[in-house]
Formats: sequence, structure tokens, C-alpha cells
Amino acid sequence: MAGRITAGGMGGGGGIVLSQAQQEPKAKKDAQSKIDPPPPITVGLPPHEVVSIATPTDNKKSTQDMVTLIRAMARDIPEPFQRPASALFPALFATGLFYPINLIITLVQKDNMSVPEVIKRVTSGGTKPLGLWAGLSPILRNAALQRCAQFYVHGETKTYLEKMNPHMTKLNNAASGAAASVTDSFVMIPAEMKSMAAQIAKSSGEDPKHVIKTFSRGRGATAILVRDMIANVFGFTLPQELREAWNMTHEIPQRLGTTFISLAMANVFTTPIDCIKTAVLTQKQVTAFAVVKDLWESNKLWSGYALRTVRQAGVFSLVFVGAESLYTSVFCNPKA
Repeated sequence: MAGRITAGGMGGGGGIVLSQAQQEPKAKKDAQSKIDPPPPITVGLPPHEVVSIATPTDNKKSTQDMVTLIRAMARDIPEPFQRPASALFPALFATGLFYPINLIITLVQKDNMSVPEVIKRVTSGGTKPLGLWAGLSPILRNAALQRCAQFYVHGETKTYLEKMNPHMTKLNNAASGAAASVTDSFVMIPAEMKSMAAQIAKSSGEDPKHVIKTFSRGRGATAILVRDMIANVFGFTLPQELREAWNMTHEIPQRLGTTFISLAMANVFTTPIDCIKTAVLTQKQVTAFAVVKDLWESNKLWSGYALRTVRQAGVFSLVFVGAESLYTSVFCNPKA
């Protein structure tokens, strides 16, 4: 043995005593182990996608490792579901951000109130500013499902049509947008009914369950479907056409701007439909023709256009551009 054994031997309380030459490397090794971080742990991925998660030396490296890991894991999502997954977070964020405008629009159209009057009414009492988010729950629960279904149906329909008619790009875009509207309207119609009932109940003090029983759901559903179909055709088709016509780049500000303008143009047609929807839902025993005649004569057919444009165009712009940017960054980045 390289060391020497003390008098106590192996069983008498003694032990192995190392010489000074042998102790120095051991002390040096112990000191080095206190400085060096533990070895990295790798995630079981293909060689070109191996992600190393080591004890970070700084926050920047830790964040980069996490982003790389998320990108690598996201690639396991099947291709048809990648765009819907990219729309999930933008949909929740944009819906919550712009929801108070939706409540104000409903009460402006229903009770012919001014915006300050609406805000004062819904924020009175114990809820204060939270009253502006009355009825958000059913909308938020369905917003993610709606946008995911919308992007899925749009993507799959567009892929199919491009295989059938590869030279009819504009028509394919418009048809894909119309198909997407059928799906997302099917998801959102029940939620929109519940949300409107909660908004009206917050303003009038009634029970939301009682309010929703007074709605004429069939006519309201038809109006929602037509309204959303027009908005989707404009939203999925026109932004690219505007950027090409104006020789704009594909940067995020330009995409947000052209998408917002496209939805503002769509709202010229959809705002009257939205006003008619609110009227036929909240007025008993009234025909659609009588509603249109009354709104036209009272100059209320475009009531709430400015607010609706901010809300509708703002939500669609954030969701559409946000989903596209996340998709490009997460699923199409070759360095990820």
C-alpha cells in the first residue's frame, strides 16, 4: 500500500495515513470541485437538437437555454396543429386587453348611451373598474378554442385548395377565411350570448340567466355568422394585398398596420350587422326588417363603429400577427 498503516491496524481505531506527496493532489482536486459547476444534464433529443441545461452562470444563459428547450419540444407538435398552438397565447392576451370595449359597445347599441355614461354605470358599486370586465369568463374560456379552431381550419382548407387550384391564391385565401369563420362562430356563439347577458345584467341589475332567456338565439346566431365571415375574409386576404400594393416590408409594424386597416374596412360592413344582432337579441317580437328600418331612420346603423374598429381590428391584428410571429420563431427557425 502506498501509505503507511498506524499501530492500531485495520480494526483498532487506526487508519491509512497518506504521505504529504499523496495528500497534495487530493486537496487540489477537492478545491477544484468546489469551483467547477456540476456537469450539464442533456435532454434526450436528436443530436442536432440536443439542449444542455447546466447550472447557469448568469440569467441570460438560463433564458437562452429555456427558449431553446421550448423550441425543441414544440417541434414534436404535428404540423397541422403548429399554427393553432401559436395562436393560443395571443388570443388570450388580446381578448382580455380589448374586452372592456366590447362591453361598452353592447350598451351603447342597446341603450343609446354615451361612452362616459356606460363607464360610469358599469364601474359603480363595489366592483369599481372590474365592472368593465363583466362577462369576460365565457368569452375568455372560448377565445383560445375559437382562435385555435380558426387557424386550424384556415390552414387545412388553404392547403387543400392550393393543391386543387394552385394559381388561384386570392380566391383560396378568401374561401379559407370564410370556412374558418363557420368554425369559430360555432364555438363563440354560445359564449357571446352569455357574455352579452352578463353585460346587460351588470348594467340593469337583472339576473343574467333571466336576460339570456329573452334572447332570440336563432336570429342572433345568423347575424354573428355573417358578421364573422366578412371579417375573416377581409382579415386573412387583404393585409397581404395592401403590403404588396404599397411596397411595404414584412416587418411586424407593417403587418400590424395593414391588418388593422383591413379590419377597419371590414367593420364598415360588419358594424350594421352587429347593431342588428344586438337589437334582435334584446328586443322582443321584432322582425329584422323592422330593426333595420328603425336603425336607419334614427341614424344608429353604424352606432359604435369607432369603438368596434378599435376592438375588432386590435384583437385580430394582435392575434394574427402574434401567431404568425410565434410560428416563424418557434417552428421555422433553423437555428432553434
